Amino acid sequence: MDVYDSLECKTTIGFNKYQHLHKNTICKRHPECPDRIEICRSVLQQSGLLRECQEVNFPSLDDLDLRQSHSESHVNKLLKEAILMDQESLNHLSEDYDSVFMTPGSANAAQSAVSCCRWLAEGIVTNKIPNAFALVRPPGHHADRYSASGFCLFNNAAQAAEAAFDFGADRILIVDLDVHHGNGTQQIFYEDKRVMFISIHRYENGKFWPHLKESNYDHIGASEGRGYNVNIPLNEVGCGDADYMAVFWNIIWPLATQFNPDFVIVSAGYDSCDGDPVGEMRLSADAYAHVIYHLSALARGKLLMILEGGYNHSVLSVGVHRCVRVLCGYKPLPVKISSPPKTRYLYCSCRVFLNSYLIATKATCVLETYVSETSIGQITCFGDISSINSTCAA
Repeated sequence: MDVYDSLECKTTIGFNKYQHLHKNTICKRHPECPDRIEICRSVLQQSGLLRECQEVNFPSLDDLDLRQSHSESHVNKLLKEAILMDQESLNHLSEDYDSVFMTPGSANAAQSAVSCCRWLAEGIVTNKIPNAFALVRPPGHHADRYSASGFCLFNNAAQAAEAAFDFGADRILIVDLDVHHGNGTQQIFYEDKRVMFISIHRYENGKFWPHLKESNYDHIGASEGRGYNVNIPLNEVGCGDADYMAVFWNIIWPLATQFNPDFVIVSAGYDSCDGDPVGEMRLSADAYAHVIYHLSALARGKLLMILEGGYNHSVLSVGVHRCVRVLCGYKPLPVKISSPPKTRYLYCSCRVFLNSYLIATKATCVLETYVSETSIGQITCFGDISSINSTCAA
């Protein structure tokens, strides 16, 4: 279909047609490969869900748009230099970055992914489409303003946010559900109070990639953005539905509703799902869909999902299917939670953030961190924000 062909569709799916040009030529069985998208498309087709969606054809991207989130030197290195290199030279260039691979077509693939995300964001913000899922690669949330990193060349979520601002959005919530910290997105918006960035990620006290102290809970933003950056670092592997639901209802949801966004972006990494060999977490696809279902209650349903990680292709495709199903208007399937969450780390990770956010917004609704090994906490309203110091004491 043409761009924004129908508002009557239940949701819109964006595929970047050049993604097959981007692959690892050294490790030919690398899991971040074109098959990720093709398998997801196949599952959506076989289930019949793809017939309920529209696919968009989007125009090429102006280089100037890329510079909204990335430095001129970074854009030029990929679009003017790398695009002209042979494979051997690209392999050497990739060594300048952390966990990056490229082919001569990688820059076009990444540029196409950004274009898709920007056009979907524009369509949602201007009420031309209700919501969307950008099934694109390479992923983006590790790419910062100045550099590629972690399989990511350009930052798709940041670019979508910039497009949304261009077309009238005032407050954007970005929730990163990938098992890795969205360090690139954090860096780009770290001083911007228009964006609340929330990342729940495996951390293991810095032992898990990207091994950054900036991934910890005490990095809360700076300058005008102080208090608008939320890191929820998980220091144990094997966190499942109970853990993620406890984090969502006791940390993410209250903060998101207090922020009151007019547009929501989800960096949808499925390496946090049960069965992924990289993430080693136990989040189910159905619990993931519940998170999307409830986030859709914000911003009058204006929500854009953007694919990030996910390296067990079967797990990835099921997760994408469950989320597209929710975007199409179906209720998520029931989740069976049979054990209490590991609550001892869920609230202290946001303690510093809450102080700064409440001071910045003069909010009166805070989280009461009443925690035990069998309780997932409560949401409580206080009249005096000074009481947070006592209620959030570890």
